[in-house]
Amino acid sequence: MKPDVWIWAMTGFAGSLGAVARYMLSEWVRSLTTRTFPLATFLINGSGSFLFGIVWGWNPPAPFQESWPHAIVLLTTGFLGGYTTFSTFGVECAGLIQKKDWGTAMLYILLSVSLSLGATFLGWRIVR
Repeated sequence: MKPDVWIWAMTGFAGSLGAVARYMLSEWVRSLTTRTFPLATFLINGSGSFLFGIVWGWNPPAPFQESWPHAIVLLTTGFLGGYTTFSTFGVECAGLIQKKDWGTAMLYILLSVSLSLGATFLGWRIVR
C-alpha cells in the first residue's frame, strides 16, 4: 500500500474510533442529566480541545520524531476530528435559540468557546 493511501486509511479508522468514543461518552453523560444545557457536547468538545493542545505542544522523544507528523494527522484530523463535534454544537445552539431559551444559548456559546480555547492552551502548556 502506498504511504499516502495508508495514512488516509488510518486517518479514517482513527476518525471512526473518535466518533465511537464521542457517541459512548455522549450517551453516558445524557444518562446522568436531564438539564436543557447540552452538557455532553460541552464536555466532549472541551476534552477534545485539551487533548488537541497536548498533541499540538508535545515534543516526542527522539525515537518518535520521524513518525510524529503522521501521528499528529492520525490523532488530530483522525481521532479528535471524529471525537469533537462543532456541527452538533451549532445545531444545539440553534435549537436553544428556536425555543427562545436565550440565556442557556448565550451561556452555552460563551462557555463552549472559553472552555475550548482554555483547554487547548492548558493542554499545550502542560507538555511545554
